[in-house]
Amino acid sequence: MIYEIQSQGLKQLNNFFTGVPALHVGFINIDLSSINFLNYQYLLYGLALVGMMLLRPEGLFPSRRRKAELHDADDAGAANQELVEA
Repeated sequence: MIYEIQSQGLKQLNNFFTGVPALHVGFINIDLSSINFLNYQYLLYGLALVGMMLLRPEGLFPSRRRKAELHDADDAGAANQELVEA
C-alpha cells in the first residue's frame, strides 16, 4: 500500500514539474522537468527511515519498558546538566 502511494505521488510530481521552466541561479541551471522522481523513490524512503530513527528512536508504538529506558536517559541527562550549571 505504501509503495502504491509513493509511486503514484512520484508520478504526480513528475507530471507537476513537466511545465515548470528551468531555474537559473548564477551559472547553475536546474531543469526540474528532466528529473525522473521515480528513480529516487528508494532515496526518499531511506531519508524517511533515517528521519524516523532520529525523531522517534523508541518506534511508532513503543512498549512501556522501551519508552521508559529511552526517556529515563534523557531525564538523567537533564538532571546532570542542572547539576553542572549549579
